[in-house]
Amino acid sequence: MSHIVRLAKEDELQKLAAFYDESVCHIDVLQCRAEEFVVMEKDGHLTAACRLEQHSEDILLTSFLFRGSEGAVALYAFIEGVLARVKQKEASAVYVIQETEQAFTLFSWFGFTKSALDKEPDWLVAQCKQHSKSKVLKWSP
Repeated sequence: MSHIVRLAKEDELQKLAAFYDESVCHIDVLQCRAEEFVVMEKDGHLTAACRLEQHSEDILLTSFLFRGSEGAVALYAFIEGVLARVKQKEASAVYVIQETEQAFTLFSWFGFTKSALDKEPDWLVAQCKQHSKSKVLKWSP
């Protein structure tokens, strides 16, 4: 069976919380709404997840979790699926707070570019300061 990328469902928040609990990515999933998450599953098992944080007309992609054993093709399919869901939400801009140069390399394949933080919305600047990050990637759907 192939991978399926979709929005999470309300009745699987516990499963999604357990998926994150098994990782170094800590998020209180149960305090979120299911539609904030895009997930990928294979044979009924979660293999990837990402949170879509809506800020007015913008979206911040956070809490990426991907099981590396699934391979590069699955990773690319997951990111394509996440961006397809973002397009459905008609966001004006999509952001990723850049953790590593590898993140830039990966997201640049999908049209993300580095953006100067001083030219971005205040909510994003506050998020970056909260996480002690100064680099952000931006994509316009």
